[in-house]
Amino acid sequence: MADTLRVTSVSADVLWARSPWDGVITDPPPAPNAEPRLAEGIYLIEVDSIVDGAGSVEMLKFTDSSLGFATRPTETPANSQYDTCVINPGYIDRSIDVGAASVGFGEVILATTGHLDYILDRGLDGQTVLIRRGPHKGVYPDEFPIQLRATMEQPEVSSTSLRLRLRDRLSEFDKAHQRVQYLGNNVLPNGLEGTADDIKGKTKPKVYGKVFNIEPMMVNTSKLIYQASDSDVYDIPNVYDKGAALTRGSDYTDSAAMLATAPSPGQYKACPSEGYFRLGASPEGTVTCDVTEGATAADRYAGSLMQRIAEDAGVDLSEIQTSSFDYVDSVAPYEIGVYVTDSETTLSAISRVAESVGAWFGFDRFGILQCGRLEAPSGSPTTTIDEVAVTTLERIAQDTLPVWKCTFEYGIN
Repeated sequence: MADTLRVTSVSADVLWARSPWDGVITDPPPAPNAEPRLAEGIYLIEVDSIVDGAGSVEMLKFTDSSLGFATRPTETPANSQYDTCVINPGYIDRSIDVGAASVGFGEVILATTGHLDYILDRGLDGQTVLIRRGPHKGVYPDEFPIQLRATMEQPEVSSTSLRLRLRDRLSEFDKAHQRVQYLGNNVLPNGLEGTADDIKGKTKPKVYGKVFNIEPMMVNTSKLIYQASDSDVYDIPNVYDKGAALTRGSDYTDSAAMLATAPSPGQYKACPSEGYFRLGASPEGTVTCDVTEGATAADRYAGSLMQRIAEDAGVDLSEIQTSSFDYVDSVAPYEIGVYVTDSETTLSAISRVAESVGAWFGFDRFGILQCGRLEAPSGSPTTTIDEVAVTTLERIAQDTLPVWKCTFEYGIN
């Protein structure tokens, strides 16, 4: 059985940190307490903070320049002073694998004599921190480009320092994707929100792409109405009762028409524009259905699905590198689908899509969401690690046997 070698340490003077996201080699941050060399630039740290219960935001400003820094009267914002207390300007370390990029968290360290205690009364968790770098007498903001955009947790404070703990923006995805719940306010036989005795407080389902044999939510027990997705879908081509396909009647134009008219017994009628369907008679067993979301096959490719899920999670289109998602669609032109229910996180939903086609996704250091697909390397290498650069090698035995037989499964049931 073959062994593999893993490089566990690389000489720091050979390679610092090449970002797999943008191909830019960045300088390492100065060591704590090290005096920055002004000729090489200074760091400006800009931190959003919540001031009060109304959600008012104030930007806090810090620098590592011992000479201080303030914007000019002609710059925006004008005459803005930066506190000269930065010990370490922070970092976030990323690595790429199939699925979500893995992230190592860094921190910004500020020196304090007690003058930063006011920050403890501010809300920093989930707020944005920008790390800029530029010449000491540079023009703001043109000559101070953003080096890192990240989010934060609440700070840690000691008698001499305050630490702003950084989080990659992927942490914004680590929460329930679907947060819309049924109100349970049906006045039967009308209503599409269930009652207090059945589905009140349950999460509404959401379909992306093409899914098979999913179990929809019954939202009206009197009129046998089910919801497959909390949004419009392209089609609900099949509905099954205990595995037996029901006959499809003509579609409803909207939910009002669906509530007014029942299908014939043994039939179902769909309302794709709102994600519902209605049965003509009480089912014998479990009701399931097939659902198609996305008007074209290309709308159901992995890149398109990942982008839609991200946008539904609150990522603005301007914060998405759409060309990278188009690229994944071009190299993996396969129709797929996910059915998001209960408390599944956005991170989990996008990861399921990405992993199905060998893709990765994550935010770059500028806070832009992008993705790609792991392919065999080709072309000229950007970095070569030879025996001079390697300081440590570790031999790792393979822990899996060669595959003799693989069973591939497709679709539910």
